Amino acid sequence: MGLAVVLHTVSIFVVMVPSLLASGGLFGDLLNRLALVVLSHAVLGSFVEVLGLYLLSVLALNRGVTKACFRNKVIMRVTLVLWVVELIVGVYVYFLLYTFG
Repeated sequence: MGLAVVLHTVSIFVVMVPSLLASGGLFGDLLNRLALVVLSHAVLGSFVEVLGLYLLSVLALNRGVTKACFRNKVIMRVTLVLWVVELIVGVYVYFLLYTFG
């Protein structure tokens, strides 16, 4: 799980944030479908990142304690489902930007 959170964090700061900053006029019209999808992708992705960092810190602080895993099982499942949704939205953003444009 730690590797997944690290890779997610690296991809956010190395690829996604610079790409978002380079698209200067994207949010000029918030009723634009692309702007709404990108904004929802950024908000949901930030939330998933925070959940992943929270879970990673809880598990790191309780190393060797299996009860910590079971207490956070629901949060882990929610994080996984939201991450998969976020992955699908990210693929959709990619197709909107690079194939249908």
